Amino acid sequence: MHLKMTDVEVLQLDIWKGDWGLPSVNIECLQVLAYAKFSGIPLKINLTSNPFKTPNGRLPLLRAGMNTFDTVKDILPLFGGKYNSDCILTDMQYADVMAYDALLKEKLYPALQYIWLLMNLISEKCCVFGHDKVVKPFSDFIH
Repeated sequence: MHLKMTDVEVLQLDIWKGDWGLPSVNIECLQVLAYAKFSGIPLKINLTSNPFKTPNGRLPLLRAGMNTFDTVKDILPLFGGKYNSDCILTDMQYADVMAYDALLKEKLYPALQYIWLLMNLISEKCCVFGHDKVVKPFSDFIH
């Protein structure tokens, strides 16, 4: 299925709100945002921290007219007709992209989960001891 959009229709993307200088703290939301940016897809971004306001309780959520899509597997193929960043790639380049995607999911995602767990534990401890502010990781590197 490809999107058939009119000129006035605006695609809306609901995503987890960001932190640590990232536009979102969710990998699936980041995947859709990156694909849209590289492909030049115009989106209206709605930041949220409550997925239970979505039809299936999941983010990212793409609203295209009366239709909603809430998985990367469903969202990315929709852009294939009018917006396709993969059409100019050679088979080798496409394989590199897929390998890089698998590497990020296998190595980076668990590391981010661990960092978020530690930050949650640190913020709980700081609240107990009366500290008002918790330093976020990498805050010195992100401007």
